[in-house]
Amino acid sequence: FIAPVWFYSCMFAICCHTRNFDTSVPAMNSRKITVVVDDLVAPLIPHFLENRRQDIIKLTELIDQQDYAGIRITGHNLRGCGASYGFQYITDIGALIEIAATRKNQPEVTRNIEALKTYLDNIEIKYTS
Repeated sequence: FIAPVWFYSCMFAICCHTRNFDTSVPAMNSRKITVVVDDLVAPLIPHFLENRRQDIIKLTELIDQQDYAGIRITGHNLRGCGASYGFQYITDIGALIEIAATRKNQPEVTRNIEALKTYLDNIEIKYTS
């Protein structure tokens, strides 16, 4: 199931205005996660994933500076790019980071960044044509 873009925009708006919405993700175990990616984007994937690892470093620095605007923008960018390359989880976690940053909820931002790191450390990519 792939939801239209407006669905995520609506959910984001609802989440931003619903204070009780939990923006943390459940702990991810360290088993390998298989992600199926189209052969057409295969040459782009290593650079894409390296950029996401750099995002983690950037987010950690932004947390130390309590720069929630910067965290929100980085989360928004993650939300926008993940699914485009076949990584829906990156899109989802980016949205959660963006929401948590909007609320200035540092513990949730930190948990979501850790979940993203665990995900990146454990993905196996399968290419399809």
